Amino acid sequence: VFIRDISFRKQMEKAVANSETNFRQIVEKSSNAIYVRQDDLFVLVNPALERLLEYNSEELLDKKFDFLKIIEKDSKEFIRERIEKRRKRKLINKQFQFTARTKSGKILELEINTSKIFWNGRPASLGIIRDLTRSKRIQEESFKAEKLDSIGVLAGGIAHDFNNILSIMLGNVQLMKIKIDAGEDIGKFLNRLEETITRATGLTQQLLTFSKGGEPVVEVASIKDLIEELVPFTLTGSNVISEITTEDDLHLVEMDQNQISQVLTNIIINAKQAMPSGGTIYVDAMNVIVESGD
Repeated sequence: VFIRDISFRKQMEKAVANSETNFRQIVEKSSNAIYVRQDDLFVLVNPALERLLEYNSEELLDKKFDFLKIIEKDSKEFIRERIEKRRKRKLINKQFQFTARTKSGKILELEINTSKIFWNGRPASLGIIRDLTRSKRIQEESFKAEKLDSIGVLAGGIAHDFNNILSIMLGNVQLMKIKIDAGEDIGKFLNRLEETITRATGLTQQLLTFSKGGEPVVEVASIKDLIEELVPFTLTGSNVISEITTEDDLHLVEMDQNQISQVLTNIIINAKQAMPSGGTIYVDAMNVIVESGD
């Protein structure tokens, strides 16, 4: 009779069994989809992955199952390149995102974190998948809301600009009526109306530039000439006068004249409206060197 003490072996077997049970619970109860791939085939999939992709474990673990069939067209080339790099043992990112299609045709935005492991003594890849579809949809809705808010601000600014232009036109029309009744020449008022309409055309051009996503029409021009023409014109018919001071060697600037004209017009009209009883608007233009941190 030979008697051997196998208590330690039994303890080890129990520990291994407990470890396997714990591992199985973690994998099966995880809300994230988990898989192990070896030789480009699934060798382990958890229930969360089955629910996510809408394929059962038998389908996923079938040797004929093609992983690329769940990849959406816009991500297929990226996944192919990744597989090829891995085969050639090139460095690849452990974390990546792609678009997938479920068995029923639902589109998902997924993120995968991968790690190299050994499965049954051979190299394999462990993947943990997070479904980003809902969070991405929320981000897109938030972005749309921000765009709508920006468009609202733009529309408010446009309405303000057009109101300013119409105020100038109305002022000139009223002055023309007075001059006509007095039998005076209204030629200069007609010229001002023409200039105002030209500025309105410039505003519509800005709208077209914005709607098409284009760039402003930038050219080298004199800000001095623009100020000396625009300020008195904007104050026409009001009880506000202007005093303009510019440096003799005021530099030329690169600008979109329509946009700068609109900025100056708005500033002058706001200043004029702040002095309903009349007053003087002082406009100074000088060369300034902007230092770092100014």
